[in-house]
Amino acid sequence: MDANIHLKPPIKETSPRSVSVMKKHETQSQCAHRLRVVSELGNNRGKPDDYPLTDDEFECLTNLNLIENYNYFLLNPKHSNHLPGSVLGTCTTVAAQLLVGYHNYYSDRRIIPETSGNISFLAEDYGNINYNPTIEREPVANQGCEKIGTLDAFFNKLIDLNSNINNPINSGQDMPSVVNSVKAFFDNYSEPTIRDNLNISTELYNEAEVNFELNNNRPVVLGYGSLIPFDFHVFIAYGKAELDGVTGYLVHYGWGASSTRYFAKESAIAFQMRMSVGTPQTFTETGNVVADIYREQKCNTTGVSKLAPLFSTTPISGGQSISLANGNILLKQGTSLNIPSSLNGGNVVKLANEAFKDQARLVEINIPSTVISVGTNALFNTGGAIINLIDRNSAPQTFSYNWNPSNNPVKLNGVTCNHTNQTLVSLNDTKHGMQCPTCKTTTNIENHNHTYTWRSKTRHRATCACGRNVLEGHFVSSSNPSTCMLCGGPADTGFIGPFGDASSPLWNTNYVVEYFSNGSYLLSNGVYVISDADLDAFNSGTLDIPKNNEEIYNYCC
Repeated sequence: MDANIHLKPPIKETSPRSVSVMKKHETQSQCAHRLRVVSELGNNRGKPDDYPLTDDEFECLTNLNLIENYNYFLLNPKHSNHLPGSVLGTCTTVAAQLLVGYHNYYSDRRIIPETSGNISFLAEDYGNINYNPTIEREPVANQGCEKIGTLDAFFNKLIDLNSNINNPINSGQDMPSVVNSVKAFFDNYSEPTIRDNLNISTELYNEAEVNFELNNNRPVVLGYGSLIPFDFHVFIAYGKAELDGVTGYLVHYGWGASSTRYFAKESAIAFQMRMSVGTPQTFTETGNVVADIYREQKCNTTGVSKLAPLFSTTPISGGQSISLANGNILLKQGTSLNIPSSLNGGNVVKLANEAFKDQARLVEINIPSTVISVGTNALFNTGGAIINLIDRNSAPQTFSYNWNPSNNPVKLNGVTCNHTNQTLVSLNDTKHGMQCPTCKTTTNIENHNHTYTWRSKTRHRATCACGRNVLEGHFVSSSNPSTCMLCGGPADTGFIGPFGDASSPLWNTNYVVEYFSNGSYLLSNGVYVISDADLDAFNSGTLDIPKNNEEIYNYCC
């Protein structure tokens, strides 16, 4: 497990994670023994029932269950420091600030207004999608990131609305009084149309209820039962796990960037605070690409934005094949598409067939050198976007001949390919075209213009100006099976046994190797018999004809 798991974005579109993160090179007993030593040291660096987890300790957690958006807390959302002059602290209000701030970010952006009069509860760039916690980045120091959290004015307003607060603060941090201050904030500042959807409550600790909240991707505020000075503390939990056989919660402790990953023992918990938002959410695509590998989805009702994967990958030989995760989305005008060199644990080696078809608003497509194959029509109708083949002097032969069907400009190592020395080349059994030998862009794709020369009653030679020169079986119609429709020479279909049965005892009997399309078939001697229903498609060059298997017959040509 990566030692920086605490910075990794959460698994997309899932329920809470349940994983074991014990180091691969350790046995369970070795891991537990090391943590028993750490646990004994924990009492000297925090409260008796909690301590911050190091990377090594985090890796040894078992039965880890995290809410989907746990990274919100690990990145340290903006929150207040404890109020100066406080005797017993203001941890309950800090925890409530984090709880309401989380729901404002993920549930409904109308809970906390940006401003009220001359008071700013949120930063001007709050909600900037480029700072969405799904994106891997370092946590913000001190009191956290204001682009995802709430400003001190929101914390101060909760303090002002708490009717039990005395000065200096010796009381007022009990959960009921803080919950009442949050409700007062809702009544005074939240958008009126959503106030009935906002629910916040506090009760004595109930494990089943806390598990229910976490399993539904909702963080929970928890408080210790001890009222001994400096032992009592309230914090917000975003996950649950076992540490050295002891059950506890993964919590943001409310003390800044150094306290985003604490382990709090369940046995010490006595109180809880829960919040839910009943506003339904429907997300639609914005067409916005974020951090190269994500796409933005937005709920217009709640104003909440979230990120979803931009690409999907399929394991293939040598790595991953890539395409858009949702082929129905249309990326916004002016988008530059940067294909990653690796994704989902493997190198990206292929652009799938039609991978980015009809993305007509693109202006640039950057393809890394790990990509050695581009499928048919992968970049069809991409609006003339410039295609950059990074760190390449030429396109690999493994690119499909139709990889750039719209003839977009191609740059190799930053230099535009001028398609000099285009040559007429055979592309397959039915098509040829003018191909650039450098970037492999092919234009003027059309059917071969064959000349046919009769060679035997089963074969003729087909030649084309593109260089195609092959022997192939005759093509006859089912209504005139004795004459090839292409070379005009005599063809041998012989006697075809009943139902094309290969077990017919008659000598010189042909049997059907393969049926195709609408009643057409390939005989064992290599001759194709085209049904009347398929004649129009055959004459237009659109009939899908199976390839001859040269090992089936052994006729001399």
